[in-house]
Amino acid sequence: MNCHGLGRSKAPPGLAGAVLANGGAVMPDPTDDQIRTRAHQLWEQAGKPEGREDEFWHQAEKELQEEKLREVANEPPPTILPG
Repeated sequence: MNCHGLGRSKAPPGLAGAVLANGGAVMPDPTDDQIRTRAHQLWEQAGKPEGREDEFWHQAEKELQEEKLREVANEPPPTILPG
Protein backbone atom coordinates (compact mmCIF):
# COMPACT_ATOMS: atom_id res chain seq x y z
CA MET A 1 0.00 0.00 0.00
CA ASN A 2 1.18 3.54 -0.62
CA CYS A 3 -0.03 6.91 0.60
CA HIS A 4 -2.51 7.02 -2.27
CA GLY A 5 -4.17 3.84 -1.04
CA LEU A 6 -5.67 5.66 1.91
CA GLY A 7 -8.79 7.51 0.96
CA ARG A 8 -12.25 7.38 -0.34
CA SER A 9 -13.78 8.64 -3.52
CA LYS A 10 -16.68 9.97 -1.48
CA ALA A 11 -17.32 10.48 2.21
CA PRO A 12 -19.80 8.12 3.88
CA PRO A 13 -23.37 9.41 3.99
CA GLY A 14 -24.20 11.44 7.07
CA LEU A 15 -26.35 14.21 8.39
CA ALA A 16 -25.96 16.45 5.36
CA GLY A 17 -22.31 16.97 6.27
CA ALA A 18 -22.97 19.11 9.35
CA VAL A 19 -23.74 18.77 13.02
CA LEU A 20 -25.59 21.34 15.07
CA ALA A 21 -23.33 22.65 17.79
CA ASN A 22 -23.42 25.21 20.58
CA GLY A 23 -26.25 27.71 20.03
CA GLY A 24 -27.31 26.20 16.72
CA ALA A 25 -24.04 26.99 14.93
CA VAL A 26 -23.15 24.52 12.21
CA MET A 27 -20.01 22.44 12.72
CA PRO A 28 -18.89 20.78 9.47
CA ASP A 29 -17.67 17.19 9.40
CA PRO A 30 -13.98 16.64 8.74
CA THR A 31 -13.18 16.81 5.03
CA ASP A 32 -11.91 13.83 3.06
CA ASP A 33 -8.53 15.56 2.78
CA GLN A 34 -8.29 16.00 6.56
CA ILE A 35 -9.24 12.36 7.13
CA ARG A 36 -6.85 11.15 4.43
CA THR A 37 -3.95 13.11 5.94
CA ARG A 38 -4.60 11.79 9.45
CA ALA A 39 -5.14 8.22 8.16
CA HIS A 40 -1.80 8.41 6.39
CA GLN A 41 -0.10 9.55 9.62
CA LEU A 42 -1.68 6.64 11.52
CA TRP A 43 -0.63 4.20 8.78
CA GLU A 44 2.96 5.42 8.90
CA GLN A 45 3.03 5.24 12.73
CA ALA A 46 1.82 1.63 12.53
CA GLY A 47 4.72 0.67 10.24
CA LYS A 48 2.85 0.98 6.92
CA PRO A 49 0.94 -2.34 7.10
CA GLU A 50 -0.86 -3.65 4.02
CA GLY A 51 -4.63 -4.13 3.80
CA ARG A 52 -5.76 -1.99 6.74
CA GLU A 53 -6.92 1.11 4.84
CA ASP A 54 -10.46 1.04 6.24
CA GLU A 55 -9.19 0.69 9.81
CA PHE A 56 -6.97 3.77 9.51
CA TRP A 57 -9.66 5.76 7.66
CA HIS A 58 -12.26 5.09 10.36
CA GLN A 59 -9.81 5.80 13.18
CA ALA A 60 -8.80 9.11 11.59
CA GLU A 61 -12.42 10.10 11.02
CA LYS A 62 -13.30 9.27 14.64
CA GLU A 63 -10.33 11.24 16.02
CA LEU A 64 -11.14 14.32 13.94
CA GLN A 65 -14.84 14.24 14.90
CA GLU A 66 -13.95 13.91 18.59
CA GLU A 67 -11.51 16.80 18.28
CA LYS A 68 -14.24 19.03 16.85
CA LEU A 69 -16.63 17.99 19.63
CA ARG A 70 -14.01 18.90 22.26
CA GLU A 71 -13.58 22.31 20.63
CA VAL A 72 -17.33 22.93 20.77
CA ALA A 73 -17.52 21.74 24.37
CA ASN A 74 -14.85 24.26 25.36
CA GLU A 75 -16.63 27.21 23.74
CA PRO A 76 -18.36 29.62 26.11
CA PRO A 77 -22.15 29.36 26.17
CA PRO A 78 -24.10 31.70 23.91
CA THR A 79 -24.98 35.08 25.37
CA ILE A 80 -28.66 35.51 26.22
CA LEU A 81 -29.80 39.11 26.27
CA PRO A 82 -32.49 40.12 28.77
CA GLY A 83 -35.80 40.47 27.07
